[in-house]
Amino acid sequence: MVAVVAVCLVGYALWVLLLYGYQQRQDPDLPIPAGLPPLTVLTAFRNEAAHLPHLALDLARQTHPSLRWIAIDDGSTDGATPGQSLPDTQLLVLGGVGKRQAIAAGVAACQTDYILQTDADCRVGEAWASQAAAQATATGADLVIMPLRFTGLPSAALALVNVEFASVMAVTCGMARAGHPVMCNGANLLYTRRLWLAASRHLQSQPGQGGDDMYLLDYALAHGYRVAYADAPALWVETAAPQSLGAFLRQRRRWAGKGVGYASPYPKLVALGSVVGQLAFGWCLWGGLLGLQPFAYGLMAAKLAAEGLLIGRQMQKAGLRFPLWAFMAWQVLYVPYLIAVLLPTFAGRKPVWKT
Repeated sequence: MVAVVAVCLVGYALWVLLLYGYQQRQDPDLPIPAGLPPLTVLTAFRNEAAHLPHLALDLARQTHPSLRWIAIDDGSTDGATPGQSLPDTQLLVLGGVGKRQAIAAGVAACQTDYILQTDADCRVGEAWASQAAAQATATGADLVIMPLRFTGLPSAALALVNVEFASVMAVTCGMARAGHPVMCNGANLLYTRRLWLAASRHLQSQPGQGGDDMYLLDYALAHGYRVAYADAPALWVETAAPQSLGAFLRQRRRWAGKGVGYASPYPKLVALGSVVGQLAFGWCLWGGLLGLQPFAYGLMAAKLAAEGLLIGRQMQKAGLRFPLWAFMAWQVLYVPYLIAVLLPTFAGRKPVWKT
C-alpha cells in the first residue's frame, strides 16, 4: 500500500508540474485589427433581474464596432429584461424549456458567423468582445475557450472558492495548450455558428439540460474542428459564485454528471488522475499526522509545491491574491469534498441541472 500511494503521489506531482509548464504563460492582448468580424452575444437567463442590468451596461460599453445581443428569457417570473443597451438587442421569450433549448433558439436567430456566449450573472470588460474576435481571427479556431474568476461572496468564502476554481482553470489551460482540451465554460465561450449547427443534433441528444458548452467542445474535438485557448487580460470574465455550500456542491455535481456523454477520454483521465492524487495525499496526510508514515511528509511537500506553483500562477493571471491559508485548507477538505461531489454521481443520483 505504501509503495502504491508513493507512486500515485509522485506521478501526480510530476503531472501537475508538466501542466504548469504549459499553463504559466499568459497570452497578451492582441492589437485589434481593422475589419473585425461581427459578433452576436448570446445570454440565456431565468429570473436574473438582479444581474442582467449590470451585464447590459457592460455590453453597452463594448469597443467592438459590430455587436448584437440576443437575450433569451426562459420563463422568468421576476421581470428580468435586457432593455435596449445595444442598438441591436433582441429579446426572445420562451416558456421554461431549459438552457440548452434556449441557446438553440438564440443560435437559430443569429445572423453572424461568430457567437460569444456568456451568462446573465457575469461582468465583462469593455474590450472583451473585441479581444475575443481578434483571438478567433488570429487562431482561426471554431471554438475559443476563455477564463473566468468568481466574485460576489464575503472575502473568506470567496478566497476558498477562487482557490478551488483556479485549480480547475489551471488544468483547463494546461491541457488545452498541451493539445488535449478537457473543459470549457459557457459563461465565457466563443464559437462559430457552423460548429454549433453541425453539433446541434448531438447536443440535443445528451441527457439533462446542462452541458451545452462541454458537449460542444467534445463534438468539436471528435470532428476535427480547431479549438484554441486564450487568457489575455481583456478576456477574463467575472461570474457570480454559488451563494451557499449547497449551491456550490450542486454546481460541481452538475459538472461531474456531464461526463457520461463525452467521446474524448481526456476529461475522464484528468478526473481520475486528480481523484487518485488527492486520495493519495489524504492517506499521507492522516497517516503522517498520526505518526504512521514519517516519509509521507516528503511526498506531501512535493505535491504541495507543485500545486502551489500551478494555482498561484493561475490566480496571479486572474489578478487575484493567492491566499496560502485557503490553499492549505483545501488540502484538508479535498477528500470529503470529493466524496460529497462524486458519491451521489456513482450512486446513480441525477444532478440537479441548472435551467
